Amino acid sequence: MINDRYSIINKIGEGRAKVFSCSDKFNPESKFAIKILSYTSNDDELQSFDDEYELLRKFDHPNIITVFSKSKILTLDSFEKTEFHISENDKYFVMEYIDGVNIDRFQDLKSEAVLLKVLDQLSSVLYYLHQANYVYFDLKPENILIVNDNNKPVLKLIDFGLSSYLPELKDDFAKGTAEFIAPEILNKENPDHRADLYSLGILLYKLAYGKFPFDTTGELEIYHAHLQKKFDYPACRYSYKVVKVIQKLLEKSPDNRYQSALEFYDDLEREIAYQSKLNFRSLFQFIPRESLFKSIDTFYSPTNDSNILILSGERGSGKSEVLQYIKKVKTDTVLIDISSFIRSSSFWKQFFNRLIYSDFLYNHIDEYLSIIYLFISM
Repeated sequence: MINDRYSIINKIGEGRAKVFSCSDKFNPESKFAIKILSYTSNDDELQSFDDEYELLRKFDHPNIITVFSKSKILTLDSFEKTEFHISENDKYFVMEYIDGVNIDRFQDLKSEAVLLKVLDQLSSVLYYLHQANYVYFDLKPENILIVNDNNKPVLKLIDFGLSSYLPELKDDFAKGTAEFIAPEILNKENPDHRADLYSLGILLYKLAYGKFPFDTTGELEIYHAHLQKKFDYPACRYSYKVVKVIQKLLEKSPDNRYQSALEFYDDLEREIAYQSKLNFRSLFQFIPRESLFKSIDTFYSPTNDSNILILSGERGSGKSEVLQYIKKVKTDTVLIDISSFIRSSSFWKQFFNRLIYSDFLYNHIDEYLSIIYLFISM
């Protein structure tokens, strides 16, 4: 059991990190997924893992996987350690468990009507991200799960390890999966959201024809095909309207592609009904102000006699982001987010589990144990 709470059931995926299904002792009737990254990973991978969680924590979209908590493995059963090759000090975060299949294995997609319903959801996710200046950069079947919910396909986008905030994108950015990477990334140009649209075109091509628009499997040859090859578009299981959309998505120059994830609806002769009915929480990039720095420093000052700092503001004004920022800059701080607590389980058991197994307190448990006992006895 991880941190006296999560028990691993089995492995469900592995890439830069390992993903397992697991149970939660505070919510035994539900199944969750836990993503674990080895503490021996390089600094870039460790930072990417933290960034992925922070992105998913901010997102509020029905087709994006939901995360609940992030921490470090502090205690671990010996069986799980040897059986699943994980260790103390590994990082993890817990997320919803999706009982679905990769999009290219969803048999109902042979029907164009079903494809369009799935495309509604996928374009909605991409539009949501792009409007907030985020680019996914890793669109491929392995990261798109489809769940059959009462004979209705429900899409979930997972694995945001490469997702980036566009204004902060490094000039030398060159990441992605070979078969789906956009030409402008290979040309070391400045990619934007239209790189995702090219990847969407490759994905749709594979769904339409059952193969990629290039025959080679060598990485360099694949890159050359993205840059130079003129793709063929013979008749397929889908209508000419869909093929026309695929063709434009796969234009070599981003200027010749669609300019948004919703623009191709005109060519599909389809209304944008799905997106317009959804009311998503807007995404924003938190930028701390100088006054906030001063307030935090004053509160943490040894000469400060106040024990309470009250943050107030309207819903969506950024209070949660301020708390996350404080946790980031003040490493001797424990942040407990009760919004993810299980209502049917004991509040205090969950509270103290989060408190004791926090990175800071667990490493200083002897210093604070008397305070915890005093708190419990009150």
